Amino acid sequence: MTSIFYVNDIHGRTSNMERITSASKDFDTYTPQNVDKLKFSSGDTMLGKNEKVNIAAHKFLTANNIMASAIGNHELDSNSKKLTDIIKGSAVKFLGFNSQWDEKSSGLEKEVVKSYIQESNGNKYGVIGLMPFDLNRVIKKMPDGLDLQAKEPAFEALQKEVNKLQEQGINKIILVSHTGFETEREIAQKIEGIDVILGGHSHDLIKDVKEGVNLFYSKKTGDPTVITQGGRDGSHFGILNLEFDKDGVITRVQNNVGDTSDFPKN
Repeated sequence: MTSIFYVNDIHGRTSNMERITSASKDFDTYTPQNVDKLKFSSGDTMLGKNEKVNIAAHKFLTANNIMASAIGNHELDSNSKKLTDIIKGSAVKFLGFNSQWDEKSSGLEKEVVKSYIQESNGNKYGVIGLMPFDLNRVIKKMPDGLDLQAKEPAFEALQKEVNKLQEQGINKIILVSHTGFETEREIAQKIEGIDVILGGHSHDLIKDVKEGVNLFYSKKTGDPTVITQGGRDGSHFGILNLEFDKDGVITRVQNNVGDTSDFPKN
């Protein structure tokens, strides 16, 4: 069994970070040891140019053992050098599969991972992360040297990346996405082999699992893909419980969305 603790779009709300930390500690305490425990953020943990807030946001991710986070648009509200200074050498992997860099880059590209393999209890998960495709419209200035793939080429590259992971024997694939619910629904229906899309950017609060809403089936294989998103400002967090068969196909899924206000500040 796999249990994923997920957050998105906290937007620098440190008071909610404190409450989510209490929920995260409960997750650590009460999830059985034989369950694969994974923790991810789908971006926009940071907000604005207040360096203390952004440092606190990074410390929140680190303190809660968040394994990886997509880079959202608000991570880039300040300049890329300041973001680099905050996340350099981080235990958290910062993901941006659709990012492209040239020689003018400021060093941020060295901190950005396109995909990686996460292990838990000896089980392997392929993890890929997407930055927002509309980044150039929602930030004041693109970081030096950064360009983003357009959606269709990125989709083609994403399918190849999933295939490459599967060729390595990785049959459980997680996409950590800061692209918005409609794009995430599109990915679920176009890209073969992704099991879970942990979404963000559009601030949708998606409870439960509903066919045709946040659960889709491959037209080729019939394998399911489930999408999550936990609203905005850290008002909610989620715990996605999954069972996979020996081929890495989801056989059972439960999406529990928690209200942050139910938890005390840590």
